[in-house]
Amino acid sequence: METTDIERAFLDKIHTIQFSRRGFVQVATRAAVAAAVGPFILPGRTLAQAQRPVVVIYGVPWDTLDPHNHIATWIESITGNMFEQPVEMSSPIDPVNGWRPLLATSWKRLNPTTMQFKLREGVKFHNGEEFTAEAVKFTIDRIHGRVHKEFKGAVLSYYRIIDRADPVDKYTVNVITTQPDPILLNRMSGFHTRIVPPKYYATNSLAHVATNPVGSGPYRFVSWVKDGDLVLEANEQYWGGAPDIKKVIFRTASEPSVRVSALLAADADLVHAVPVEEIDFINKSGKAYVSHTASNRVALWRLERHKPPMNNQKVRQAMNYAANMDGLLKTVYGGMGKRVSTMVGAWHFGHDDKIPFYPYDPNKARALLKESGVSLPIQINVHTIQGRYPKDKDMAEGIAAEVSKLGKDYVSTKVTVYEWGTHLKRQNACENDGITHNSWGNWMFDADMILFPWLHTLPSTDPGAACRPAKPEWDRLIDEARTTLDQGKRKKVYSDLQRQLWDDPPFIFGHHVADIMGVSSRLAWKVRQDEMVWLKEARFKK
Repeated sequence: METTDIERAFLDKIHTIQFSRRGFVQVATRAAVAAAVGPFILPGRTLAQAQRPVVVIYGVPWDTLDPHNHIATWIESITGNMFEQPVEMSSPIDPVNGWRPLLATSWKRLNPTTMQFKLREGVKFHNGEEFTAEAVKFTIDRIHGRVHKEFKGAVLSYYRIIDRADPVDKYTVNVITTQPDPILLNRMSGFHTRIVPPKYYATNSLAHVATNPVGSGPYRFVSWVKDGDLVLEANEQYWGGAPDIKKVIFRTASEPSVRVSALLAADADLVHAVPVEEIDFINKSGKAYVSHTASNRVALWRLERHKPPMNNQKVRQAMNYAANMDGLLKTVYGGMGKRVSTMVGAWHFGHDDKIPFYPYDPNKARALLKESGVSLPIQINVHTIQGRYPKDKDMAEGIAAEVSKLGKDYVSTKVTVYEWGTHLKRQNACENDGITHNSWGNWMFDADMILFPWLHTLPSTDPGAACRPAKPEWDRLIDEARTTLDQGKRKKVYSDLQRQLWDDPPFIFGHHVADIMGVSSRLAWKVRQDEMVWLKEARFKK
């Protein structure tokens, strides 16, 4: 990702300031940092806490504010301050009993393919439209392309099972699925079920609503300068009570040093993806603190089995034995991550804690490479990104280094770093061989949400279909689990599937990605496991 003009100007200013051994600004006075981070100070405002809006800085930009036209967790987080859905998940996550009422006050299953929702009365969208069952129907119709033929939801593949929403009365709606759906509540908790006002979204262009969003949430849209500030203000008529923070500004800074410096200069209040090595420094600064957790997102390194040498099962097993994941999480990741034994997160429904982690065993890895029948040594290319997740590039380089320790008679490695967009395009075009960095934010908190999109057979015309690690038996198990309402049976199916994955690994199984947020000392706020930054949960300290 390219550095913005503002960031370049900032870095030009601070390059002569004394840097710490880790490469981040440490200065003796507040004035020195304030001079360096001038671009982040709001024109015409003082630095008094009571006079400043809350500033949130992400490391990656957003290109739309349409809640139904993106696949990005950080956009979901931002739009979640303006839009709401029928239900939400508690924090900490409980994928079985953690569902809480939001725009729906209650729900019940009428039959295997129908769930009825009672809706909250008296809620209005920010433009004055009333929230009713018709808004739920409209939202489902919109993602299916029934409102604008040229528009369908960006992640419609996860919502096709929802056929329609039938209003029963003004505040009752039946959601109908094409087959029994055990995770319908999960689907109703975000992304394509963020409810929009029908009149506004039906009569305005797609381009207009993408840059002028209207929801019913605790914050309303004020302005957005593309590649610049996004400004929100508190919805004083919010049904849940007006939020404590009255004005919020979202900004982007791809350089971690810029984000950290703005935080310590009191020119930012929440900053995303704080480097692990800066946690102690920030906590001791007296100006900010770090809130972190092992997040909902799982990091995996895909073994590109559509091309040699990863088309060999024993080679793929060898990579898992050689990766030394425990060691990397300790030395590179600062002990912040939590390992996964396969693909399903530790607190996601379907996780089987009886499945072991691959141990670090380089001798076993060498033996498997010898048994594989491939011509040794093998060349392994490692494809990664930088700056999207904590230590993404460092972990990829660490895996390459660990694999290289098998010896030059067995393997050689090469790491290539891509910009985020290029990384995605290469995967969709099946251009990579060797090992590719991936991650997945399982916001449905269920095994289906990672196993179906990553393993199930795709139509041949879909992006990435040719390099999908699908197998007929895996398809069968995934389909069985996603169409039975018996959660005990589902758990058994997922356990069986994960044992197959352990034996025939499509990935180097990794870890929960750490969500590490820097927080201003003037705020009371705790990071969530689901990567969401909801300002209604933040408070000014007394």
